[in-house]
Amino acid sequence: ETESKQSSLIRDFALSPAYPNPATVLSTLTLQLPRPAFVQYRIIDVLGRAVVQAGPVRYGVGRYPLAWSGRDDGGVVLPTGIYIMQVEASACDGTDPVLWKTVQKIVRIH
Repeated sequence: ETESKQSSLIRDFALSPAYPNPATVLSTLTLQLPRPAFVQYRIIDVLGRAVVQAGPVRYGVGRYPLAWSGRDDGGVVLPTGIYIMQVEASACDGTDPVLWKTVQKIVRIH
């Protein structure tokens, strides 16, 4: 679909809950963008440490899967626990510092 066609279908920023959740290996969340944005995300452990950081990456209008393998940025498998994915999207043209910010919980089990 073209970006203009998708923009008429997507009206809100959204981040779906993780699926599956709890997860043993891979958990996927779907990001929905109604306008082009630079997107960055972090996965944070219960101690508040960022174990994964990605972006910013430019995305167009649409839906995008954000998958997490249960590993940190160094490739180390993380222990069972509760993790938070924090997503921020900002305007591509620089007019808005942050358009949208949200979080979703991911439960990781072995």
